[in-house]
Order: sequence, then structure tokens, then C-alpha cells
Amino acid sequence: MKGGSGNGNPPRRYDVRVTDGYRRCREEIEAAHPGTVAIRLFDQIKACVGLMPSEDIAKNISGKTWQLVTQEGSGVPEIHVFYRLEGVEVTLEMAAADF
Repeated sequence: MKGGSGNGNPPRRYDVRVTDGYRRCREEIEAAHPGTVAIRLFDQIKACVGLMPSEDIAKNISGKTWQLVTQEGSGVPEIHVFYRLEGVEVTLEMAAADF
């Protein structure tokens, strides 16, 4: 999905859900890498997939499962985020650092 409709309408937003497994992964990564908290990395990821959940930011790895990889830098490791995209719903399922 690329932005809005071209006539000034805002881009479509997706419903973003978070699994317990993703929540646990986030907590573990934030505890091990405090820089992710300082820059609110996981909040930014959630907002980003809510606007552009597919090929603009991630790659399809199997059916409805996608992988987003953040860039390493400023004390923050590369983070791999796995999510499912079904219709207008994105479900954040897992995240891993130091992959």
C-alpha cells in the first residue's frame, strides 16, 4: 500500500494486534537493549505496520507471514519482527534481536 488515494485522503490504517508471545519478546529485548526503550522502537514498529504492513517495509516469508527487519545503530541491535497480515488486520507475533 502506498500512502493515500492521491486526492488528499489519508492512508488507510490497519488494525494492529499484539500476541502475548510478541509482548514477551519485546520485554526481553527492551531489558537487554535499553536503547530500544529510549527511542520507543516498538511503538514505532507498531505505528509503521499500522500504515504500511506489506512490501513497502517488509518481505513476505510464507503465505500471510511477513518479516520486518530494523536497522542496527546507536546502541540498538537489528530487530527481526514477524507478523501476519490478514485483510485489514496485522498481528505482531514475534520479535528477535541478535538474530
